[in-house]
Amino acid sequence: ARPADRFYLRFSRPFVGAVMKKKDCLVCAGVVILLLGVMLFRFTWIIVQVGGTSMEPTLRDGSFVVAKRGADINRNDIVFIQTAENSLIVKRVIAVAGDDVIVTENAVYVNGVLTDTLQNCRNGNFYQHIQVPNASVYVLGDNRLSSEDSRSYGCIALRQVIGVALA
Repeated sequence: ARPADRFYLRFSRPFVGAVMKKKDCLVCAGVVILLLGVMLFRFTWIIVQVGGTSMEPTLRDGSFVVAKRGADINRNDIVFIQTAENSLIVKRVIAVAGDDVIVTENAVYVNGVLTDTLQNCRNGNFYQHIQVPNASVYVLGDNRLSSEDSRSYGCIALRQVIGVALA
């Protein structure tokens, strides 16, 4: 072998090894960043598939929605609620803690202001007057005719709300 060949063989292997170590390091760093991103997403956001027609036409049965965990909850937010049966339901927040809510068979009043009209959603003379307690919300489905909501089971504790849908 010529002297130039010996020089190449002697100094190229450590160089190639160093390059491979840098590539391995970059791959490891990429994997760590990806895992951290997945964990951050998992603990900050949830993806939920809507089941049922209670939120139509806003959310269709089978559609997917991204929700943020721990977000502030305001009137008109769409929220995901953990039920006692460990299932998720999706509803719209109509009133928050301290609000005075009156629901009749064809209207919703929050703090004395007409906020929604309902299309004969309850048969008979339905009337509900409630003040939303602390750490609770009053929710209704957008499809009032086919929604089981606070009209049926009362106010929802904030600890049951697991996320707020992105607009």
